[in-house]
Amino acid sequence: LDNGENRAKIVGAGAIPPLVELVTDGTAGEKEVAASALAHLAVDKSDVKVAIAERGAIPPLVNLLKFGTNAAKAAAAGALASLSSNTTDHGADSVRAQIWKAGAIQPLIDNLVTTPSLSLRLCWPSIIATRVKAAEALGHLASHNDRHIKTEIALRGASGPLVCLLNGDEASKS
Repeated sequence: LDNGENRAKIVGAGAIPPLVELVTDGTAGEKEVAASALAHLAVDKSDVKVAIAERGAIPPLVNLLKFGTNAAKAAAAGALASLSSNTTDHGADSVRAQIWKAGAIQPLIDNLVTTPSLSLRLCWPSIIATRVKAAEALGHLASHNDRHIKTEIALRGASGPLVCLLNGDEASKS
């Protein structure tokens, strides 16, 4: 999926609807893989971002970010980061607004501050990936002119966990 031409062929072949279906109703593993595929398809393509959003992918991605496995949370955060990334047309702004309206801000922040138990530390690479992708998505969402999104990010306390992440500290909700 690294090649833009290949991504266009995959989208043209109708891949988005079954991927959204898998993110919504698949097994834990299928949800993870489908979210990752959607993240890769959405890279730098506003029309694909809009198509993914119009097919209803954002609410199940937010749900996966809340309740998925560590690896699935990383994939969902990555998909939301790709969907919110810095393309500047109206369609991309609409997708960012849908992400905000789907309630993604708090789960993104929550995934910045997750402190795993000792048994979960085996999943540390997935947890770190989730944190990085959650921070990336919040950055994309905040980098545009929608003051409502910026205000919610600030009011929900994202700045402390983001600074901790940048400093390499264990994030906390203090």
